[in-house]
Amino acid sequence: MKTLLVLQVVYLAFALGYNVVSYVLLHSTGTGLAQTSPVFGFVAVSLIPGLCTVIGWTGRMQIHAIYALFVGVVFCIVGGTLPHVRAFIAGDLSNYLSVTSLFAAASINFTGAIIYLMSAQAAWKMRHQINSPAETPR
Repeated sequence: MKTLLVLQVVYLAFALGYNVVSYVLLHSTGTGLAQTSPVFGFVAVSLIPGLCTVIGWTGRMQIHAIYALFVGVVFCIVGGTLPHVRAFIAGDLSNYLSVTSLFAAASINFTGAIIYLMSAQAAWKMRHQINSPAETPR
């Protein structure tokens, strides 16, 4: 479980970093990386998956399992990956700096979905254990 929690932190770093770069570009060139407001994206990532990761580190596995399932499906897939995939399929790249920024956004969110869904499964299996994440098996 500890490895999955570390991967959640890595996902958060990439997602937050993407929004920081988008914010800097938006204010220096007038164009961000994607259609999402970088401030909204930063706050949303900090609050929703960020809180889930904190709950996981506290060892509250039953809560983490349910929350991680929500984050993986609703936040990362429905809210994160699908809008970028739809834009690509429609050929509408007008809201993106480049096709690379679109693929980066979709890839970050898809990777986050995999990490949080794997975490949900692992946490659900461990939900009756009281151990801290550092003491639990991978």
